Amino acid sequence: MRRIRLRPHRRALARSVLFAASLVIVHCGTADAQQQMNQLTCQGQIYGLQAIISGQRLFSPYNALGDGEVAFNGQIQASNITGTIQYGGTTSGAFDGFIQSSAGSVRIAVLDNTGGRMIIYEGGASLGAPTEIGFFICDWR
Repeated sequence: MRRIRLRPHRRALARSVLFAASLVIVHCGTADAQQQMNQLTCQGQIYGLQAIISGQRLFSPYNALGDGEVAFNGQIQASNITGTIQYGGTTSGAFDGFIQSSAGSVRIAVLDNTGGRMIIYEGGASLGAPTEIGFFICDWR
């Protein structure tokens, strides 16, 4: 096997590239261990009613690009109606879920990490664009 000789400045560059590549490999290997738990408190409207959503959001990354699984479990209060809200899925699109209260149950789709906002859509299948039913500003802790 023939050994390649590098000039001193190129040798330093090659070491830098190898070091950076090793950091990427280490980071990719540890993505599963970096779960994030956030407490969300959101204020806004759902079906035209002032509402508050509070709950815990768990994010579990599965690659170094920031893709992962999300699970949210919380409470929603709108006017005098109190219920639960749950949603989850992968970060590749809106999360599927439901809201359940004494007024009934509704399937939802949620975008929750859009610049501190949570947008809730009707969760049923449709031919057109989804119908927005809720818009909230969230405090993440």
